[in-house]
Amino acid sequence: MKDPVDISPAARHDLAEIWEYISRDNEDAATSLLQSIYRQCVALAAMPGLGKARNADLGEGMRSYPVGRYVIYFRMRKSKLELVRVIHSARDLTEMFEPD
Repeated sequence: MKDPVDISPAARHDLAEIWEYISRDNEDAATSLLQSIYRQCVALAAMPGLGKARNADLGEGMRSYPVGRYVIYFRMRKSKLELVRVIHSARDLTEMFEPD
């Protein structure tokens, strides 16, 4: 079976930063969080209607879904989930998204 998740370069960068930050205190916790984020993406790919629609503020087809203190921002592209960003819930979104 093919991977149902495509990870954008920005999301890869987000995930690397998240892992690096958390791993300073606990590598196992950092790895566990990234695994949880990926598992949630796989689940969302199977049920893409889940999550909050963000068409008005982030663009057509964008959705968000929380995982712990982080928020997954995604959209469906054909039959795959595109993970666009993974951002801490306390961050200001206006600086995090570039126009599509």
